[in-house]
Amino acid sequence: MRIQIRDYQTLGRRIITMFLGLGLPLYLLFHLFTGERSWSALLNRGEEYKQKTNYIDELAEKNRIIAKKLQLLQNSHVDQDLLEELARKNLGLIYPNEIILKEKE
Repeated sequence: MRIQIRDYQTLGRRIITMFLGLGLPLYLLFHLFTGERSWSALLNRGEEYKQKTNYIDELAEKNRIIAKKLQLLQNSHVDQDLLEELARKNLGLIYPNEIILKEKE
């Protein structure tokens, strides 16, 4: 019984078909559940995205508040309430008839 070249070609095609039919799906399934691009990592990235979006929103709000205060200080007239608040906070100024109460720490 002789094996002909045609039999080797058929055997080779079967091996390749078996590899592609079983090996490739197993490879893809393995990488679907493990690694930095896996399904669980993708879900974690969604959480990370939400956290960073919230942080950016907080920073944008703080930026808006600071820009508004800066605008009040840059106009030709200074907002008296803001000026008084800054003088009390930064310079420790008070009116002569005010009484300061401090809590013990």
